[in-house]
Formats: sequence, C-alpha cells, structure tokens
Amino acid sequence: KEYVESIEPVISNPDAYKGKYVKFYGIISSVDEDEDSYGYQVYTDVDYNNSVLVEVPKDVMSSPIKDSQTFVSIDAEIDGSYDGQTVMGVANTWAYLKAIKQHMKSHSAKQILLGNFPTK
Repeated sequence: KEYVESIEPVISNPDAYKGKYVKFYGIISSVDEDEDSYGYQVYTDVDYNNSVLVEVPKDVMSSPIKDSQTFVSIDAEIDGSYDGQTVMGVANTWAYLKAIKQHMKSHSAKQILLGNFPTK
C-alpha cells in the first residue's frame, strides 16, 4: 500500500491521490448511516476549515460513533472527490475516503487535553 504523508494535499486535490492511502486524525462533524456503512464528515483541523467525507463499512466498525465532536484516528483508502452541497446550499467538493479494517478509533477529550492527539 502506498501512503500519502499527510491529509492536507488530499484535501486540496483528492483525485490526484485516488487509490493511495492516508492515516490522519480528525473531528467528526456529522453522521449518516445506510444498510452497509456509516458516513462521516470529518474535520481535519481544530479551526473547522477543512473536512473530508469518510465511508466506514459496517464490517470495519460494528457500532457507529454517533456523537459529533468525537476525535478519531482514521486509516483510509482515498477514493477521489465527491461533489455536493453544504447544509447552506453552497456547492463544494470533498475528498472521499473509505476506512479500512480495524483502524478507526475514537479518542477521549482527556487524551486530547493531555496532548495525545497529533495534529497531523
């Protein structure tokens, strides 16, 4: 597997990294669910300026993380870009990622406050 060094270039040009992998940390903003997977919008910075969409198959994570503002570490395959609209109706493009088995974990606020939440 070929890993991209950080999430930042993936955010700005997701199609250039399609088929590669990335490990990163983020903050869950919104949660969606269908029959086979959970969908998350995950902010990749604490200023809430950049986000990606992450699909998590239910065989990777049997019960969803339902709380927004949960910090997570993610290991995912980059699947290119996704065009859509924000909740305010503004056209936007996000990086679309698919989490891979056994690598999506939540982190408690205590871990974050103790400095155990890397910024990259």
